[in-house]
Amino acid sequence: MYLGAGDHAANVLQQPAPAQIPAVREWFTPAFTPNFPERNTNTIFGTGPVELLGREMTEDLQDIQRQALHDARALGHTVTQPLLTKGISFGAMTAFPDGTVDTSGVVGVDPDLIVKPFQRKGALVSLREFAITASNQHMGMQGVERFGPEDFDRDDVAGELTVGDVTAMALRQATLPIPQRTRPPAGMEAQAARGEALFGQMGCAQCHVPALPLRSTVFCDPNPFNPPGNLTDQAQQVCVELKGVTGLTSNLVPLFSDLKRHVICDARRPHFCSDPPEHPQTSDRQFLIPVDQFLSSKLWDMGNSAPYGHRGDLSTLHEAIVAHGGEATAAAEQYEGLEAHDQFAIVTFLRTLKAPVIPNLPNPQELGSPIFIPPPGFAP
Repeated sequence: MYLGAGDHAANVLQQPAPAQIPAVREWFTPAFTPNFPERNTNTIFGTGPVELLGREMTEDLQDIQRQALHDARALGHTVTQPLLTKGISFGAMTAFPDGTVDTSGVVGVDPDLIVKPFQRKGALVSLREFAITASNQHMGMQGVERFGPEDFDRDDVAGELTVGDVTAMALRQATLPIPQRTRPPAGMEAQAARGEALFGQMGCAQCHVPALPLRSTVFCDPNPFNPPGNLTDQAQQVCVELKGVTGLTSNLVPLFSDLKRHVICDARRPHFCSDPPEHPQTSDRQFLIPVDQFLSSKLWDMGNSAPYGHRGDLSTLHEAIVAHGGEATAAAEQYEGLEAHDQFAIVTFLRTLKAPVIPNLPNPQELGSPIFIPPPGFAP
């Protein structure tokens, strides 16, 4: 699906070691894929506001750490501070007078306190980083800012993606429209409303937070928190106001996520613990991400982004809900205990959250998807 979520056939392997990729056409086989984390491609609609949220949350968390270090030096004793941003708790950190910190109490984010809102595990900081990584891995095209101006892959083409090329790709993604809430089918309005109420009552909204606030809706690339190998020079930044261009009408981003990693599987509900322990995924700064932890999925496109789960191996929203374990066990059990009509009400509500169709682009999304009309003078 162009720009939208991919079917199971669009799955990719996460961080496979090149020497271990078999020299056969059929990669996705029972004998091979269990050796590597498998990922279903998800939508990139609304990713500009999502990157901004991650950036602002990172600023808040690192400001808390800086203040704690300042206070510890000034007071001469340890200072422990809760890590709270936009109403989301990332645990706590402790600062010592000698300038060191204890991050053992940090949860849901790497010890560097950089919120990474992209990929299923929350491993990448920015759209720019994603563009460079994906271009190399899937298209064999290297960005000069990471791989240098030489012919890195020896295909007789040097300098394949300039700094400007990558900036253009990042801005293109950042200005894509956000998913929208649509009307439920005629006669099902009450069911959808009840489903939304139950969604909150069961605790689902504690992780899948309906909306997070932005301080600013101006998107600038590059992201200052990009890791090495990705442009960070703020003197080269290009900025765009995301309101209107993306369909945002306020500073609230209705993503249904807290952009935090959570434990979502266990021995009783092991479905999402599918990544092989011997090949754990790392974030962009090489922090290991536990097998049972995933970024809380952004639900704002659940109505037309099937299949579900990080492997795309679940066909229905019902299956995806009952597969939740770990921190989500209580909510999943409550859902299972509902009458069938209440379960259907929750699914009906989630089905109203859909990624849009952009006119004149080949988006084979289902009928009923919202149509995004670009503002005057803006060409999608």
